[in-house]
Amino acid sequence: KNFIKKLKYNTKKSYFCVILDNQIIGNINFYIRENEIDFGFYANPFSKILGIGRILEQISIYYAFKIINIPILSLEIFSNNTQVINLHRKFNFSIVQEFFIKKQKILKMSLKQSDCKALLS
Repeated sequence: KNFIKKLKYNTKKSYFCVILDNQIIGNINFYIRENEIDFGFYANPFSKILGIGRILEQISIYYAFKIINIPILSLEIFSNNTQVINLHRKFNFSIVQEFFIKKQKILKMSLKQSDCKALLS
């Protein structure tokens, strides 16, 4: 309950519920920093709509670069999540850093606004 109340006053973090055809297909969260915006998304595992990850990715890119107009969109992902890593690569994200948290390898992937002009037109 307090988490939701605090969101109202936090200008650095945004959370969106994504609905398509009257169905919740997932959510996207953003954390805005000075020259970069971190994001993550969660696809509804019960949805029968194909390509939810691709839809959430496109919305995230559009929001970061067209609405917020920030130069870099980044995310952190477990290194063994190859399916989602490959999805991000299809949208020109690249691995910019590797690190460990509790012996789990994490990848930081980023996309520069200048590298995705075709996606935004």
